[in-house]
Amino acid sequence: SMEAALRAGIHAAATAATIAVNTLADYERAFGEGLFDVLAITDHNRIDGAVEVAEQASFPVIVGMELDTADGELIGLFLRDRIPTGLPADETARRIRDQGGLVYLQHPFYLMVRHPLAGRVREGLASAGLVDIVEKILHIPECEKDLPPSARLGNRAVLPCRGGIAKRLGE
Repeated sequence: SMEAALRAGIHAAATAATIAVNTLADYERAFGEGLFDVLAITDHNRIDGAVEVAEQASFPVIVGMELDTADGELIGLFLRDRIPTGLPADETARRIRDQGGLVYLQHPFYLMVRHPLAGRVREGLASAGLVDIVEKILHIPECEKDLPPSARLGNRAVLPCRGGIAKRLGE
């Protein structure tokens, strides 16, 4: 299966981010230990840290961005350019797609998200075909939560993804 073939660290923060707890050296060590094959860096509302890590790392890096839209948070993966914040979620998703990126709904059912997307917004994005990934579980021990069966977004892929921003690698 793809999951067995590729271990991805998704939704990690770069050193430039105010919430980052891992340095490039931490990521290099974890990569060397075989903990992941590719790392997606998704800082809040910026891509400069991800671009910097991608330029310096010895491992593959997916440049991403956790965006504050007018409707709540979502992530763009495989970005080339920064996307403006504060746009409606559907416009943000289209701009992600215009760059050839993937739209990723991170921890949509975790209760402590700063600005979650409302169910109607998630459903609207899914109905418009603008959702590529939905995080099933946020792997932070104090807040791990399975996706409720009623929360599936049509026939979209619902994938277990690893968080990682709140925990130092190797702890």
